[in-house]
Amino acid sequence: MTLASRINAQKPVRDSSDAVCLRYFNAVKTYTSRNLTYSSDMLNAFAGVLSTQSKAFRTETHYGLPACFFDLALLWQPTVQITRRPGFPSWSWAGWSGAVRWLGDTMGLASYWPSRELELEKVTEWHVKHTWIMWRKYGEYDDENLIWNYSRKARCETGEDDIGYRANFSTSENPYGRTRDMDPNGPNFNSIRSPAPIKIDNSKLPLKEDAYLHFSAVSARYRIRPSTAYLKYGSLDPNWEPAGRVVFHILNQNMAISGYVLLDESWREIYSSSPETEYEFILLSDADYYCSWGRPHEGHPYKKSWEMEDYIEYHVMMIKWMKEGTAERVGLGRLHHEALKDAWGEGYVWKEIVLG
Repeated sequence: MTLASRINAQKPVRDSSDAVCLRYFNAVKTYTSRNLTYSSDMLNAFAGVLSTQSKAFRTETHYGLPACFFDLALLWQPTVQITRRPGFPSWSWAGWSGAVRWLGDTMGLASYWPSRELELEKVTEWHVKHTWIMWRKYGEYDDENLIWNYSRKARCETGEDDIGYRANFSTSENPYGRTRDMDPNGPNFNSIRSPAPIKIDNSKLPLKEDAYLHFSAVSARYRIRPSTAYLKYGSLDPNWEPAGRVVFHILNQNMAISGYVLLDESWREIYSSSPETEYEFILLSDADYYCSWGRPHEGHPYKKSWEMEDYIEYHVMMIKWMKEGTAERVGLGRLHHEALKDAWGEGYVWKEIVLG
């Protein structure tokens, strides 16, 4: 049996009424838990998995992530200690060896909503109202480099409706169709939509040019500190097993807990050798505060809420800068909205980023 047929034999893609995102999550979770004879075949084999889902899952993919709900797909987390896979970008699960999944802390959106109807309501509303980055492939600066391009109808189609970004809200200035309002406690996310052109010496890039994401984002610096906290946001999440991972607290300029980031355990040694180092985090999207279990950063001094859809946190990515002027993903976590004003140094700034 081929790898694709072995994975599909375990039925990660269930009944046709399942949410499209749930089908994708289950497929990736099963797929990344297996070993490949040839690591370079990572995406080729996964294409076979996706092909079996074509009736419900019709969208372009970019390095394994669906174009139509790209912001959601970026929020994967490792379930074990993972290592970098050469030739693939760090922002994609394909760029790492080891199993990944989407946790309940993603938002409680597609992870647990059982039907396409609820998925359409929850996932699409979140993409339209709670995301803001215009994702582009690095290269020539034109609309053809958009990750999701409404003019090409690169979207998930389930009858008359779209899952994720909305074509009926799209314009040439706002192709992803977002309607997010200005955050009164932070940056105006409607003030910058397109990144300014950046030119990098392509001869120094270790990856193919289209593996790099080019975008504008809000960046802020914080310190980190290892904790004994666990990551379990809902009753359907498995019991927390560290498995080579550590929940680090994100600390503001007052050394107060402001969020968390999930990192490899090797960061314990990095921290112990330089505990006063400040690290860079970029804001990806809004995160729902609610959870039914103990939160890993519950000791923060900011507003708390137990409403089901109170988006008072951000999904954040911790990044490191490479010598050729690009950045890489280090880990993913969450930051409280109000903590943005308490960042270290110059505070939060809009930044042009090429992420590989």
